[in-house]
Amino acid sequence: VHAQSEGAFDPSVVPVSALWGFGPGINPTSVSLPPAASAIAAALESVDYGALKIDPATSTLACTRPGMALDFSALGKGYGVDRVLEALQAAGVENALVEIGGEVRAIGQKRNGEPFRVGIALPVVGAGGLMGERTLRDAAVATSGNYRNFIELGGERFGHLMDPRSGWPVDTRLAAVSVEAPTTMMADAWATALMVLGPEQGPAIARKAQLTALFVMADGATVQVPDEVSFYEYK
Repeated sequence: VHAQSEGAFDPSVVPVSALWGFGPGINPTSVSLPPAASAIAAALESVDYGALKIDPATSTLACTRPGMALDFSALGKGYGVDRVLEALQAAGVENALVEIGGEVRAIGQKRNGEPFRVGIALPVVGAGGLMGERTLRDAAVATSGNYRNFIELGGERFGHLMDPRSGWPVDTRLAAVSVEAPTTMMADAWATALMVLGPEQGPAIARKAQLTALFVMADGATVQVPDEVSFYEYK
């Protein structure tokens, strides 16, 4: 995903996230915002997933830049869903719907023979309810958004998702991205990558990667990939 998203998905973005007050062990009230350009530039020196040295033979990896750190929370819930489903299948379960923190994967169907149906939350700050639903069979869906975890600065909202290329939070004109994929981990990672890529680059990369995705803008507009596929059945 890091390679196919042209670096938009980068688990080594930790130093930048911390600079903006996000991440484990970070107290947002102790962070001065916005960070100085020099501080952002310094943090970006430690960000480059491609610089990791991975040795499959010894199951080791080495960070080659000072201050490098990894955070796989962008795909952690999806990975958890897949492992739970693997355990269920190993136990002989043929029909199941597994959900962790909003990331969902389904195999088979419901007891009444109908397919599983999953909903997507309305991506609006403080709002409840669903904006639509999707029939899910032997597939997974994950959603990434900026409408729950954010900070307010000078009347402007900055979300927790960081662009590892610029060192700034991603464009909040894009409220959420949902991705359907064979595994929840891939859907989870791609949802984050497409949020970072934004409403201009994201759809083009999604088409190139042959993804099924829904981009929801803050003003309610949507972009579906592929164009001819209805990702959610709006009510």
